[in-house]
Amino acid sequence: MRLPGFPLVASLCLLWLVGCAAHPSLAPGEYRISGELRGVGGAAPRDALVILTRLEDRASRPLVKAPVASDGHFSLVAPGPGDYSLWLTAPGHPGQQLYLQMVADKPALSLQATLATYDYLEDIDVPSIVGSWNGFNPYMAEFMLAQPDGTWVFERAVEGDSVTYQLLGLTRDGRAVPGPQAEGYELADSGGYRSRVSVREGRVRIVLDPRALSRATSPFLVTFAPPYASLDRINALHARASSLSKLAWHEVLNGRLKRGQKFDYGTLPQELLDFARGSHPFPVMRQMAALDVLGLPVYAFTTHHPGERGEALAAELLQLLPANNPRWAMAPSGLGTLASLVNPSTVERFWMDAAERNPEESVQAFALSTLLEKASKEKDTQRVASLVDRLKPYAEKHMVARATIESVSPSKPRDEQAPHVVKGQLAPAFSAELLEGQGVVSRESLLGRFYLIDFWATWCKPCLGELGSLHAAAEKFNGRGGFTVLSVSLDQDEEQVRRFRAGKWKMPWMHVFAGFDFQAPLPAAFQLESLPFAVLVDARGNVVATQAQLRGEELEKTLDALLPARAP
Repeated sequence: MRLPGFPLVASLCLLWLVGCAAHPSLAPGEYRISGELRGVGGAAPRDALVILTRLEDRASRPLVKAPVASDGHFSLVAPGPGDYSLWLTAPGHPGQQLYLQMVADKPALSLQATLATYDYLEDIDVPSIVGSWNGFNPYMAEFMLAQPDGTWVFERAVEGDSVTYQLLGLTRDGRAVPGPQAEGYELADSGGYRSRVSVREGRVRIVLDPRALSRATSPFLVTFAPPYASLDRINALHARASSLSKLAWHEVLNGRLKRGQKFDYGTLPQELLDFARGSHPFPVMRQMAALDVLGLPVYAFTTHHPGERGEALAAELLQLLPANNPRWAMAPSGLGTLASLVNPSTVERFWMDAAERNPEESVQAFALSTLLEKASKEKDTQRVASLVDRLKPYAEKHMVARATIESVSPSKPRDEQAPHVVKGQLAPAFSAELLEGQGVVSRESLLGRFYLIDFWATWCKPCLGELGSLHAAAEKFNGRGGFTVLSVSLDQDEEQVRRFRAGKWKMPWMHVFAGFDFQAPLPAAFQLESLPFAVLVDARGNVVATQAQLRGEELEKTLDALLPARAP
């Protein structure tokens, strides 16, 4: 913030002096962090909190916490010189992590920051909710029901006097946000918040009015006063990297970013690389820039190809951020990006270095999981068994370890003669009850009709991303060759499907509920392994198209080419 009548540098110096004057007697060995925090419209945010952690820790592992006063000011004392993260948090705003490096001869750090706003969607599709009743598990999110007055309502039986919740499907980047109906708030691990509401007579009722959401938008801004002014640049870059990474992941999960496509980060990757290669008064900040660029999802370096340029960049970044650096705990996936650049002959050693020499358990678990996946793909059964044994101690605390072990372990044996979905051959035999008492559907009952069988779930973001093209195709080709759609849901609960279809996507065709089980009879008949999965079957019961031919804009092209022409 620039003071009226003062140039920027003079304003910063004055602000720093004012900050020091507010704490005129720093005790020996005391390292004070102070500043001013603003929110939407420039006002001091209510119920705001600043949290100091180790640089590589989440907001849920605080060293020190301090409330933000009603005038926006805050102050806390750090344990000493060192590398820290300062989390700026307030309900109604995305939490923001700042990188700090306090040094012995500079015991007072002062900053001013304005928190960003949530980027709410203008047209909210179907909002969903997670809460303390389901462990905030996004795979168990439940849909709110649309009301005639434009609001959305969620109601269910719960235990206890109060619950906390977050809403999904409201923002452009897909993050979970606190709802506007709140009697209080609870801090989440990421620096965001959860809303708290009371339970009345064993039930909770939550109402969302999209018109009440603020559509004002402002970016995150931060300014450090001397002698820490050089922290401005890295924290501005980090804020952009954090925001765009969330948006990139959301694009992938919703199927809007297809295989082989890259998310458009603009100049950010190069700016981060330039920062990492430069000089800086606080050297650890160069490491953080390298970590941020390697942690960008669905991004490949311009040098990402076999040859000296990729290997040279990998060597450069490894020298700056070796595999034993605890900072990798902040973005273990960045190790995968770096591994793709190293010489293939040394990649095994690279992952073993991370597994054996990095002090952070989360990094060890990620590295061992990667090695296990590699051994499984290579069908090295002896190595798989050895790595499973090494990874098992991590499984209880680290989801990546648990999921990897489960993925390589033999599941329920499959019939070796079970039919594969092969174009030109008969579709697998199946028979299942339709939802809402509409009878039984089977391969035989659909003979004489073209049909698209689509395996999906409300928790599967890419599945939801296909619903627009699926609805358009169902309407356009309705009746042509008897064309119809059969959706097979792999949700936890039938009620989830009903709630979802009460929203924007009515899905006016046949439905089967298979449950959250890939080994249920109908998914197992098609040897289903992942979602979404689609098969087009012709009037004789033969498979004529699968997967990529039935996605997005390709769906209508495929149907137009394969369905019989309409009678004149």
